[in-house]
Amino acid sequence: MTYKVSSNKRVRYVGDHEAPVTRDGYNVHRHDRQRDNGGGLAFIVHHTVQYRLIDEGIDRRDSTLECQGIAVRSGDSELEIFNVYIPPVTCCPAGYHPDIGALIRGENRLVVGDFNAHHDLWHSSLPNDRRGQQLAEQIDDSTFSTVNDDAPTRVVGNGSSSPDLTIASAGLINSITWRPMLSLASDHLPIIVSIERPADFVSANHRSYFNFKKANWTGFTEFTEDTFAALPIPTDVRVGERAFRKVLTAAAARFIPAGSYKDIRPHFPAEAASLANERDHLRQADPGDPRIRDLNLEIRQLVNQHKRTKWVEHLKTCNLTSGVSKLWSTVRSLSNPTKHNDKVAITFNGCTSSDPKRCASYFSRLFRRVAPKDTPKPSPAGSSSEEDHDMCLVELGGNGALGNARNDATVNQDHYIVQLNCVNEAIQLKRPDRHGLFE
Repeated sequence: MTYKVSSNKRVRYVGDHEAPVTRDGYNVHRHDRQRDNGGGLAFIVHHTVQYRLIDEGIDRRDSTLECQGIAVRSGDSELEIFNVYIPPVTCCPAGYHPDIGALIRGENRLVVGDFNAHHDLWHSSLPNDRRGQQLAEQIDDSTFSTVNDDAPTRVVGNGSSSPDLTIASAGLINSITWRPMLSLASDHLPIIVSIERPADFVSANHRSYFNFKKANWTGFTEFTEDTFAALPIPTDVRVGERAFRKVLTAAAARFIPAGSYKDIRPHFPAEAASLANERDHLRQADPGDPRIRDLNLEIRQLVNQHKRTKWVEHLKTCNLTSGVSKLWSTVRSLSNPTKHNDKVAITFNGCTSSDPKRCASYFSRLFRRVAPKDTPKPSPAGSSSEEDHDMCLVELGGNGALGNARNDATVNQDHYIVQLNCVNEAIQLKRPDRHGLFE
């Protein structure tokens, strides 16, 4: 799941502070500061993203805390993102205490921004301050959590700190990857927040499904009994079996719902699907219809109840009478959840793999064994010396092979450079008089 949304703080604009701007395929929604020398907040949203502006949970009576919200649609759910900026303590009224309690409520919600506060909870390198202590207590009292890791979000000439926070609801914590980037000219580093969640629809097998729970068994019984009574008594068992099977097939096609689906929506009951269709029609007609929020709440309750029922049914089958293998497999899945595969595929000369051994093999093929230009004459037969083993050096095979390999390394260039450094160290240990591949 990818959201092409950017939140920006402390930006300056000229013109109408409420009118959205479309530029280079992106929609810019601004929230300009109405005091001091301007500045404010902004959301930059790609034109392919379905979204709506929201203000739930924003206390407009607090004129010091700046905030704007957006709800991004993904399948049948919405991700709420709130962009926040709190000025430094020296720029706030005396005794001001920010209250973010209304923002850290609900589900599928991200709260990001520059809070100008420091605390160990978000790995700030500066000592805990009073505002950081107050914000940390509010976060601890909620179901939300910070996703910052031990990396600074602001870098200046004489040090670094972490005044920028990313706070997520409980359902998003295990799906978020948080990463600051050392780019742009601002002292505040841009932060990339990636959310990996399963798709709402998955491809189904090419087979028919029969819904026996919704079958009309009364009609099925009456139809088969009347048809069997009207059939003549067969004189051949094969003819009778064929007629019997034909009647059952006709009755099943008439009274048992069946069909095939190209895509299915796992863990989504039929009642929720009906409400989802109603909500989609309302959203298409009027994205700001207030009934959409109520339908989303009802859909979420139905889905949670359906999952809870399925879980209880599964636990009932995990008993000693049916065998302990299912019970222990359930315990193992809870104790050791499936981890995401963080291996990055690397391409060398058209060969792509994420397996470490294969990557090392493909990498080694970029080199060939050659003798140095100052190779001494071979030693007499049968003799062996230390110099004989130093004859063969490792160098890149082909002109520009290193440059091509570096260009072919798809994503994980840092790992690739680490491998090159390891080769350099090996050459220096073998031949101290040489400086490696790059000298």
